[in-house]
Amino acid sequence: MKPAVDAGDPDAAIAAGGSWSLVFVGTRYDGKPIALKQRKRKLHAQSLRMLRDVEVTGRYQLGNHGALVFKACDGFGWITHGAVLMWREADACDISGKQIVSNPPN
Repeated sequence: MKPAVDAGDPDAAIAAGGSWSLVFVGTRYDGKPIALKQRKRKLHAQSLRMLRDVEVTGRYQLGNHGALVFKACDGFGWITHGAVLMWREADACDISGKQIVSNPPN
């Protein structure tokens, strides 16, 4: 997703996959197209919320449950610390919770 955001390319953001890709589709629910300029603005606005430069500082697993402890920076430059809790069932993983704190840059 980071290369798509850096390039300002909503189609590349869709190709990157994940839950964010649904935000940048080229058509409305009624099938009408969304202008590329509007999609680019939406990508820019939403990218401010996305975590960038993520560093995993710890990881833990017990059975089918796990946690990733991380440090990252968002689009506003705020430093984010926290943990993402996950569970695995068969071949799929899902997020079961998040505990995140953000602080402004020094």
